[in-house]
This record gives sequence, C-alpha cells and structure tokens, in this order.
Amino acid sequence: MKHLIRACAIAGLALLSQPAAAAVFFAAHPDDVVLFMGQNAFRDIRGGHPTVIVILTAGDAGNAALPNALGTEGNFDHNQQGKPYYRVRHDAHNAALAYWVSAGAPPAAVKTAERFSAQIPAVEKTLIGNVIVYNLNLPDGKLSQLLPGGVATALADITGRNRYTGATLKETVRQIVVRHHRGRRLVIVNLPEHDPGFAEMGYNERLMPDEHGNLLKKTRIDLLHPDHPDHTAVGRFVITALGEQPAMRCVYRAVYLGYAVQNLPAVMTPFELFSQEIAVFHRMNGVLIHQGNVIRQLGANQPLAGQDDPFHRSFLGKQQWRDAGGGSVCAFP
Repeated sequence: MKHLIRACAIAGLALLSQPAAAAVFFAAHPDDVVLFMGQNAFRDIRGGHPTVIVILTAGDAGNAALPNALGTEGNFDHNQQGKPYYRVRHDAHNAALAYWVSAGAPPAAVKTAERFSAQIPAVEKTLIGNVIVYNLNLPDGKLSQLLPGGVATALADITGRNRYTGATLKETVRQIVVRHHRGRRLVIVNLPEHDPGFAEMGYNERLMPDEHGNLLKKTRIDLLHPDHPDHTAVGRFVITALGEQPAMRCVYRAVYLGYAVQNLPAVMTPFELFSQEIAVFHRMNGVLIHQGNVIRQLGANQPLAGQDDPFHRSFLGKQQWRDAGGGSVCAFP
C-alpha cells in the first residue's frame, strides 16, 4: 500500500505523516482479494496495519456440477461431508488471511456479526488479528441484478438474515468505510474494475504481436479475458456509493483488473509470491480438502481435491491497479 500512499501525495496530499488507519478491500468472492489485490493486501496485512476486507457474495455458485455425498446440489455442491460450500470457502479464506497476519502463529478467527439497519441486522464479521472480514453472503452470480436496469429490486443473502436493495447495499458500503476511518484524514478504498469501457495504455491496453506474430498492435487485454460479472458489479456498487455522497468523495480509490492480469508479468517480490502461493494453494486448498470439498480438473475424468489448477495459478504474482481519483482530506465523524 506504500505506493498507493505515494500516489495520493502526487495527487496533492500532504498526509504521508498520517497513513490510513485501515485500507478497505471490496471484492466479490472469498479468494478475489488474495488473487487480484494480493500484493497491496499482503503488504497491509503483514505490515500490521488494520485492514478491512468486504466480500459481497457468498461464493456459493461454483463447483455445483458434482453431487455431494448426500446427493444434493446447491449451496452444498459436492462437499463430501455435507457442509455448505460457501462456509468452507469462508474458512479457507480466513486461513489464508491468518497466514498473512502471522506465518508462524496464525491467529484464530473470531466470528461475530454487525448491524447496519433494520433490513441489514446481522452481517457476518470475522476478526483475524489486524484483519476484519465482512461476508455479506449475497447469491453468487446475481449481484448485477441489483444494478440499475437489473431484474431484481431486492436480494436476500443466502442465510436469509439480511435483505438488500441497491440503495441499502450502497449504504452498507459507505457505513463500513466510515466506521473504520472515523477521525482519519487519509482513506484508501480498493475495488474491482467497475468500467468495462475504460481504456488506458499501460493499464488494460498493451502493444502485442499481430496475428502474424510480428507487428505490434494496441490490444485491450481485458477483452481477451473478460472479467466475472460479479467483479464488475462490486466495482460499480462501490464507486457509485462513494460518489453519491459529497462527504465520501475524499476517499482515494484504487481500481484493480481481474481475470486480465493473467496476461501480465509478475510484479511481486519472490517473498511476496511465495507468501501468496502458500496462502492460496496450501492454506486455502488445505481447508477445502480437509472439509470435504473437491473439484473436477479440466480434462480429467475424476474429481480432485482442492483447486490447485492452472487457471488459479495464472494469477499468482500479478496485480494491476489504476488511480480512480479521490485522495483529499477526509473528516468522518
């Protein structure tokens, strides 16, 4: 996050003596921050800075093709112990974050809940050392339905405890930012790319060989690998929530590419890359295996435990973000 703070300074901030109390990372699924925002998140977490991670969906839609030991699909997917798939993903995510907090003595996850309104009375909240995780548990794959022009006016989370409209989801986003930055002047919010039409050389545009492999042509790498619609929806909700209220416009916004980073070279140091690989393929994968989850490897006839696969490995060591504005003095009460 140090280079984010430097970017704030370049934008005119004279606040380097007062770093953010807690950077906030918004993402769609329980492994998105570790995979796509991993360098900045790791530096914040391992550096001991209070860090807030907000996961908007439950991540419950994947791996539904194989029946589980109980013969049922849906939220259980094919867990061999009859556990809801999204709960296992939460535990796997928590294990990865705990490793980043302390490799030698990962702290236990302390689970609680927080109230945001009468409609949002019990958002799942987990404390892991200097990290706070909010799991909003909205249905995976349906978040865009709450955007303007979407087919849904409201969505219940998959636990049935909370019911969100587009307006209450944006207000929840704002409240999380404010509650963790009261009295702080510099506030940094990290979010997925929200604008599918945005193009900038060096960010999502590259000079790449043409179809004959010789002449270079300008290519949108995010069009080669389009992002998950949940990633884009999270970005749109967050950027709109921050822009709707003048008091929130002070927030510095860092916007990250998703699936397109697989086309980019690694940017992490060897130690950061090692720590990311341990978090993803040892801690996360270990929990998935231990708690009974399996996936089908592409091209294989038999399901394999965990998710140590070429697709997830293609993101390791890579991160790409852009400055989306903000960065003035905040004064949240």
